[in-house]
Amino acid sequence: MASATFTRILSLAALSCAALGACNLIVGVHDVKLRKDSGPDRDGDIIDLPPEDEDAGPEPPRFIVMALGRNHSCAKRRSGQVRCWGDDSAGQTGTGGKLAEPNEAGIRQLPVPGTVENVNAFTVASGADHTCVAQVDGTVSCWGTNVVGQLGTGNNTAQASSAPVRNIVDAVALAAGSSHTCALRRGGQMACWGQNGTGQLGIGTFTPSNIPAPVDDLTEVKAMALGQSHTCAVTVAGDVYCWGENYNGQLGLAPGERQARPRKSTATGAIAIAASNDTTCAILATGGIVCWGKDDVGQTGKGTVGSGRNGTPSPVPGVEGATAIAGGGEHFCAINGQNVVFCWGANTAGQLGQGRADAGDAAVGTPIGRPQAVPGITAASVGAGGFHSCATTADDAVYCWGDNGRGALGDGTGRSSSTPVAVTGYP
Repeated sequence: MASATFTRILSLAALSCAALGACNLIVGVHDVKLRKDSGPDRDGDIIDLPPEDEDAGPEPPRFIVMALGRNHSCAKRRSGQVRCWGDDSAGQTGTGGKLAEPNEAGIRQLPVPGTVENVNAFTVASGADHTCVAQVDGTVSCWGTNVVGQLGTGNNTAQASSAPVRNIVDAVALAAGSSHTCALRRGGQMACWGQNGTGQLGIGTFTPSNIPAPVDDLTEVKAMALGQSHTCAVTVAGDVYCWGENYNGQLGLAPGERQARPRKSTATGAIAIAASNDTTCAILATGGIVCWGKDDVGQTGKGTVGSGRNGTPSPVPGVEGATAIAGGGEHFCAINGQNVVFCWGANTAGQLGQGRADAGDAAVGTPIGRPQAVPGITAASVGAGGFHSCATTADDAVYCWGDNGRGALGDGTGRSSSTPVAVTGYP
């Protein structure tokens, strides 16, 4: 979905795009150099990979990793346990259908967190209606909808419980888009699977794949972000490569034709990246944020709403010393050096965390084109879904805000909230 995350997402791991209508939505993977003396790891902290001949993988994050889909949420504890909640109509909570119950509309949902069995996760990523984990041993497992092979299991059958992905045994990070998924492998190469109608798998064709396919034209990758129909990656050198749909300039190129192989974008000096449906944002080594792509509801954060599309990275004012970023359906959230969460873009269901109009805050439903601080949260990680957002704290509490019609906020009430509410069972 983004992507986005969404989350201080796992080292090297993707933010989910979540809602995406795609997103990583959820979620993308973010790459911020880990500062061992700076407190809790942040979303997208990058820890250098060990040499190929060493058995140890990257150091696991010391914070809860969030992965948000269109209408569901997942959190990975430091112990490797994964719990999910929200929409379970396609098995996207991974709880085997044993815990979900129909809501008033007859849609199966899990309004409070349930544990995903048989996983020992290193990181987690959610797409629109599916979720994947990289296990501690380097294998990958997924669950949820699988219409176009986004689970990577070799078939197109939905899974309500964790199912193994084919041919991946060395994953160190994951990212999920609306209907496709990518893994970052130990050597810095990527493999992707799922929908490919716009070339978002980066394999030179427009044919979907239900097993991981290598992205041959790209090496030394350190971070990934997947949107609705596009994919971007950051290399060790800080260059950004993108592929897939480019109608809105979301590849960092002039708006135009889709690309089936990685193309170097105009963004440089990147250390972290996130994607919403059709927009991409990156954190630069300076701590500043730049965004590009679709901007009809303020997704690029430059202060305007309805400015159309733009393939040129534009600075995002108001977030200095950014350490983490997550992309949702049509919004982004980031964390600055003081652990404050800022959000911008679509605010359809209060996903920007700005409260009620009668309280003097921005009205729910009104887009916000400039980053706004979310009151009351000192964040360790942040995630963005289709129409909701979540953040974790250093003491492992989880708070979410936005749409709760299918239980994505995890507080058991079913009531949407434009201010953060505590997720049941955390810490």
